[in-house]
Amino acid sequence: AILGVPLRLGARIIGVLYAADRSPREFTATEVALLSSLADHAAIAIDGARLLEETRAALVDLNAASETIRTHSEAMRRAEEAHDQLTDLVLQGGGADDVAAALADILDGGILIHDADGAELA
Repeated sequence: AILGVPLRLGARIIGVLYAADRSPREFTATEVALLSSLADHAAIAIDGARLLEETRAALVDLNAASETIRTHSEAMRRAEEAHDQLTDLVLQGGGADDVAAALADILDGGILIHDADGAELA
């Protein structure tokens, strides 16, 4: 004998829970009610596991987005800092040599400034 009851989440059926007995017989109303109750609990547990996995996946996505935002924010902060430093330098009367030196320091490298004809200015 085989008894099957639906695994329901509200109006949606997500599966079937089966019970079997090797010998032919009819299941009692109590057995059907018990298996139905077990199926209701199983459906809730299955849905809970699905929701937990969705939450974990969303958390991974949020962590990745947070890291991207942090990286972009840090780059924007450095750019703003460089802009402020170079603006202050120019407003204080710094020339091309001063700007080149400040840029070299900001970029941690060497800087050459050329005019439109290719002549080195700094």
